[in-house]
Amino acid sequence: MKLVIEVNKLAKAHEFLHGLILVRKKSRERRRILTLIQERIERYNKERKELLEEHAEKDERGEAIIENENYRIKDYQALQEDLLEFEKEMPLAIEGTAYQGTLETLQTIFVDLEEKEFGGVESEIYDYLYDQLEKGDEE
Repeated sequence: MKLVIEVNKLAKAHEFLHGLILVRKKSRERRRILTLIQERIERYNKERKELLEEHAEKDERGEAIIENENYRIKDYQALQEDLLEFEKEMPLAIEGTAYQGTLETLQTIFVDLEEKEFGGVESEIYDYLYDQLEKGDEE
């Protein structure tokens, strides 16, 4: 069993899972998942900042130039290409025996939520995560 969450879905997944009302074991296992998601978000933000600094114009001290809280970028095309490649490398993959029980509990949570109504973003992220769990279950 495995769960893979694309980097652009991490924040929404965190928000959705955090908003669920769970008790005991389900809550503890959710916390494990939330911690992994938060760590990946922090790593992503740190490495993305480094990538932006790498592509930024530098001042006379060699530091990235920031104007209006944005980096002054030398070559936007090169930055876009690097960001796309970078994001492909950053999905969170939760798998292995250490997380088997956690993933099984998460799957139980999602089964329990099948009759609950979700709208908008909640519905999208519920479907996405459930699909990812089912896909990971097949592998």
